[in-house]
Amino acid sequence: MAARPLMGLAKPSFRGRPAAEDPPKPRRVGTLQCAVVGLLGFQVVSMGLHARSHDRRASAAARPAPAPVAPRPPPGSLRLSDAEEALLAALPTEPERVYARQIFEDASGRCPALPAMYGDGPRIVGLDRCAGWRETTSLFRRAATAGIFNSGTNLMTNLLRKNCVMPLACPGEWGQKRKTEAMARRECIGYPFQAPWGKHNPLAYRNLGHVVDSLDHFNLTEILPVAVVKDPITWMRSMCRIAYAAHFRKHPACCPSPLDPAQLGELLGHNRSKVTVKFRKEHPEEVYASLLDLWNVWYREYYDSTLPRLIVRYEDLLFDPQNTIREVCACAGGRLKKDFDMVGDAAKFGGGHGGGEGTSRGSALKRYASETTRYHLVSAHDVAYYGANVDGALADLFHYAADEHRRAAADPRADAKRADAKCATLGKRRLNGA
Repeated sequence: MAARPLMGLAKPSFRGRPAAEDPPKPRRVGTLQCAVVGLLGFQVVSMGLHARSHDRRASAAARPAPAPVAPRPPPGSLRLSDAEEALLAALPTEPERVYARQIFEDASGRCPALPAMYGDGPRIVGLDRCAGWRETTSLFRRAATAGIFNSGTNLMTNLLRKNCVMPLACPGEWGQKRKTEAMARRECIGYPFQAPWGKHNPLAYRNLGHVVDSLDHFNLTEILPVAVVKDPITWMRSMCRIAYAAHFRKHPACCPSPLDPAQLGELLGHNRSKVTVKFRKEHPEEVYASLLDLWNVWYREYYDSTLPRLIVRYEDLLFDPQNTIREVCACAGGRLKKDFDMVGDAAKFGGGHGGGEGTSRGSALKRYASETTRYHLVSAHDVAYYGANVDGALADLFHYAADEHRRAAADPRADAKRADAKCATLGKRRLNGA
């Protein structure tokens, strides 16, 4: 994998401001869900079954409680809180503990464990700048979502709106119009739908004087941009479905394959594999060598910025939303609500979204937990091109590497499926050697 250095980069347009940090691992905190009700009912029955042996265990009960003996869920299963594990440990027999664990795991709103391919916990860039930013801003500071198209920006917005309480927050019962008017008068603050310079726009638009309608009253120094990043391979597949303001030619059945612009040029005709994006009508379109190049450039600018900012993985919002939002909320100076709302409905809303990331939480969890889905119709050449051309430092930091052995193991029939989909042909054109 080609790794661009994290420091000392040249400074082309939108790309170069040195900054680097290793985000600290956030604390992992579990939350007791409503499944306790089911478990309590089960325990009542259990007490009756074991009444005869009560006296025999009475003396043992006076001793300190033993450590939990129920095995932890295997990788990929659902995790329990410490409080739930303590309740399981108090049950007298292994069959009861297994049965009670199933009750908890079947409870609604539970988060599956983060897939192993994405590491062992949330990856948040920028937490080291939070304290300094809070010290130099007023109570009117707030976070604001950013991210390239299809990255999960609306999920981030909704999770923060529903779960992060700010000191001067506008009353929740107010309508959006009343909130906007009150925010303009600096009477209260609300969580804006996007960064004032436009959530999908490159960070450089912040310095170009561009401001989204109705957000012109914001003091930019009191805005903490929170950029949502998604696995480039799954992100490119999302772009193939809904491209938004990006324009590019693609294979109708196998996009994003081929990732290599040279191979794509063979199928489409040379000089027809570029990606263009018109972020704003008043600005010239940006040209990128490929979708992967667009991802590299957009997120490298946020990573290199010396401004206070956070970069948060979409996968962490899916698989560990409570811990992730807790960190973001605390950085902005807020506190997390006691009853956390997972936001189970479609994250997209409003006109013009076309269903790009408008999927339910349940379907998203299934899609992004599967390595087979991640590599669907991706070729060995695609994996090699990705490894050589993705921004290696960002891919390593966010656990977004791709590996040919994992691709082959994820689906032994992957190449046969590519052949069935005719991924190597388009019309009369065919890839050389394929």
